Amino acid sequence: MMYYLYLLRHAKSDWSKPWLTDFERPLNARGLRNGPYMARLMQQQNKNNLPTLMLCSPALRTKQTAEFFCQVLPSLEVRFIPELYLATSEVILIQIQKVPTTHNTIMVCGHNPGLTQLINWLQPEPIENLPTCSWVLLGTPIEWQYLTQNCATLLQWEYPKKYETG
Repeated sequence: MMYYLYLLRHAKSDWSKPWLTDFERPLNARGLRNGPYMARLMQQQNKNNLPTLMLCSPALRTKQTAEFFCQVLPSLEVRFIPELYLATSEVILIQIQKVPTTHNTIMVCGHNPGLTQLINWLQPEPIENLPTCSWVLLGTPIEWQYLTQNCATLLQWEYPKKYETG
């Protein structure tokens, strides 16, 4: 059996209100535009391999990003996990390892640099940066609890600028 892991970085956030804490920052206009587009793209491109569970940071920008994916993936279960807010790659991995194998396709919605570092640890094709509102899809024959370094293959990497014109 194969296991599939989507790692999704939140959409672009709004820095125009300096009185808000980092945790409270909402999405900006670009984030609000890219979020629905990237969610539909995942739904259209991966019809037969969509996540059933999302582990999500509880920050406002990740919650808003998650909502776009819930709109196009109605059977997606979302769990907000406080430890995922600005989590290191090690903390993200620990949360993934807790997922039962009844979910063979899952998604994590979170923050950099932890997501990029985890991608580079799980598979041997390093990426420099996971841009906002982008995701990678990794595949592995290894059950969640046994994930190890370089155990996965990079199957897909989608990001908004790949689809922008002009």
